Amino acid sequence: MKRRLVTWLLVSLLPARPVHLVAAGLFLLGCLVLLRSAGRAEKEELEREVEYGRKIGYGRRSGVGAALASFGVLFVAEWGDLSQLLTAGLVAMGVDNSTAFAIAFTHRLCTYYLPPIWGYFSLRWLQQKAYV
Repeated sequence: MKRRLVTWLLVSLLPARPVHLVAAGLFLLGCLVLLRSAGRAEKEELEREVEYGRKIGYGRRSGVGAALASFGVLFVAEWGDLSQLLTAGLVAMGVDNSTAFAIAFTHRLCTYYLPPIWGYFSLRWLQQKAYV
């Protein structure tokens, strides 16, 4: 929490134009990296999936266990994630700090924490209909 507050304060002191240019440059760099790696990604993903399946086996897993594991991994992994950049960008654009925090929190909730729950119920339905 302190780190985000310091980020808000530091970003609010920076001039808006350079912050916007740096943010645009970072997004452009990310776009180029994704485009460059997209060609070989499918083949590598299939190889990793086969190797992973061989390591862990294909036994039935608990949905609650999967949801908890997903939450835990994301909680730990996302301490330095893009929502901090989202919050910093919103503050740099002049959005109130509390509003920027609420937006970043809602973004994280909808994109990281709720999808495993929806996915669990979707998978159960697909399994009951014998689609999976």
